[in-house]
Amino acid sequence: MGLIAAAMIVPALFATQEWRGYIAGVPGMALIFLSLVLLAGYAGQISLGQAALAGFGAMIAAHLVTDHGWPFLFAALAGGLVTVPLGALLAFRATRLSPLFLGFATLAFGALMDQLAFSNIHFSNGLTGVYITRPSWLQGPLAYYLFGLLVFGLFALAVTNIRRGKIGLALAAMRDSPTAIRSLGASEARLKFIVFCVSAFIAAIGGAMYSAAGGLASPTYFFTLNSLLILALAVIGGINSWIGAFIGATLYLLFSHVFDIPLVQHSWIAEHLFKGQLSNPGFLPMLFGLGAIGLAQNPNGIVEQIREGWGGFVDGVKWLRDRMLQRRAPETEVLSEVVDEEPVSASEAAASNGHVLSFPQGHLYHRPGCVLTVGKDSASAVTSDAGDGLEPCPVCEPSLETV
Repeated sequence: MGLIAAAMIVPALFATQEWRGYIAGVPGMALIFLSLVLLAGYAGQISLGQAALAGFGAMIAAHLVTDHGWPFLFAALAGGLVTVPLGALLAFRATRLSPLFLGFATLAFGALMDQLAFSNIHFSNGLTGVYITRPSWLQGPLAYYLFGLLVFGLFALAVTNIRRGKIGLALAAMRDSPTAIRSLGASEARLKFIVFCVSAFIAAIGGAMYSAAGGLASPTYFFTLNSLLILALAVIGGINSWIGAFIGATLYLLFSHVFDIPLVQHSWIAEHLFKGQLSNPGFLPMLFGLGAIGLAQNPNGIVEQIREGWGGFVDGVKWLRDRMLQRRAPETEVLSEVVDEEPVSASEAAASNGHVLSFPQGHLYHRPGCVLTVGKDSASAVTSDAGDGLEPCPVCEPSLETV
């Protein structure tokens, strides 16, 4: 966890002022992605209207700040609460539709929001948008980014606790087998209502924070096409992990700026392989779509692939270490664990594919030819009361229960 926190904070500390302005909106966008982790990753519900929910909350917060003088934090919270009924409306449709038709319904909801809300000059000020200001102590991009990380961390902790609790287990059961969850007497409608409402609240908070990073709640940020791109990147980042939500948001906001770096823009790959198309606005959605197709074999996304790759690397290092140890001591096979098995005779123990066996935890033996003498000092031999040094051990005399 410490390495993850360092990876989020340290680059911002050494970034230029321009790049700090770019990354200031990452935590807010990551909250929108986090709402999909809860909804799609944990509950298995498809939503193509998350951008519309985020935009609605952002517009409400912007009007409260600009027109009514509300503090930004209270305005963002109010925007999230006002958006909850829209999530309840989607939950009402979700109880009556299969996942495929639910995706179509949420897509239609996003298109409806484009026409009725985001294109309404009284609500969104047309395509210009509504200005939204931050508090004075959050004016700097670095301060706002660190504050956004704190808010994202709190919501990520809450979502993780939901996943580990009873509701999370019920959501996982509903995702894997809706019929089974109904057979257990759980209310599928109630579960969907909870998850859609909480997801809408998180998305609206994220929309307000993302808009405040640029000082403008613009409807162009939240059109339906953006919902499709957000879902694709949520899958690429990792739909079952809050870390994946942060990775997806980082790709969403910073990928195009990376292509604007002169060293990247004029590289051999950019000029010959991509034929100068890196600056084409349609290139990024196509690239992300190809990335989603490439991850079809591992739907858990980049996070799970990194975890599996690291696990494979660790296993490879252990295998290489064991091979090196075997080459250093090819004539000895060390048994590091005691297994409860029936004892064997000395002749059977010694005849193991021509290798000499050692018993590190064996301490008693009675003659130099005993198997237990391998690797031990002869002075530690057990002697009988008569002093003849012939007290039998459980290896050479397996019929004995004690020594």
